[in-house]
Amino acid sequence: MSSSKQWTGPDWVTAIATVMIFITTACYAYIANKQWKEMQSGGKDTHKLALAAKAQSEQAVAQTTKMAESLTKTDELIRQSAAQAKATSDLARQAKQSADTARAQLELSERPWLTVSFTVETPLTFLDGGTQLALRAHITNIGHSVATGVVVPIQTYLASDANAIFREPLERQQKMCGAIASTPFEIDQDQRGMVVFPGGIDDSQLVGLGISKAEMESTKTINPHFRVKHILPIIVGCVDYRYATSSRHHQTRFIYHVQRFDPATPPNIFSIEVGREVPSSSVILIRYAFGGFVAN
Repeated sequence: MSSSKQWTGPDWVTAIATVMIFITTACYAYIANKQWKEMQSGGKDTHKLALAAKAQSEQAVAQTTKMAESLTKTDELIRQSAAQAKATSDLARQAKQSADTARAQLELSERPWLTVSFTVETPLTFLDGGTQLALRAHITNIGHSVATGVVVPIQTYLASDANAIFREPLERQQKMCGAIASTPFEIDQDQRGMVVFPGGIDDSQLVGLGISKAEMESTKTINPHFRVKHILPIIVGCVDYRYATSSRHHQTRFIYHVQRFDPATPPNIFSIEVGREVPSSSVILIRYAFGGFVAN
């Protein structure tokens, strides 16, 4: 005999609750499974992105390395170019120096060079308290081209004392000839100056020298051992000229002192006695011993 159980209200509630729990559990299981699959798929995508990023990074590193190598090569090329430019500049400078040296040597060998000497033309005389003397300049061109605008600026003064003789002649020469050399060469000098050809001698210049009465009286005797006043005239000057390839002044400078020569009386050379005329044959020009003979 079979028997069947009758479902009461609580049993139905329990059954329904059980079914609901099952359904809920199944839904949660489904959702969890779907989330897991999505996470797994996302992980795969992330992995792919990581791999792609790694590949891009490696490519960037490779490109950076290539760029660094290229920059290194470029730097080396720049360094080599700079070294070549410096070498070229050095060669150009050396070539210019060689050309300048050759041109200067050619100019020195081919330009005119003037020398000058003097002869006494008149006695040294005393007149109206002053003194007068005439010299003739003998200008020789020992160079290889023509000298033009040749003039002989010259100055005579009395040595003030034995100490000044060591510096004053050079100072006076520089003041006069240096002032001429520092100015542009004037056309007027070309017109009034002489022309001296290579190997030629010009004797046309007669130079008159004189000492004024005022200077004679104001200058002390050069030798206090004599009862009569003695003087020592100093001549300073230069031959000034130019030539075709040079527009500036060129000079041959000189300094002499004027003395009396007496072969019968040692020491034979004396200062000038004031008031006593000296024949031209006894007037002697002594080269200044402390410089003043230069040429450029």
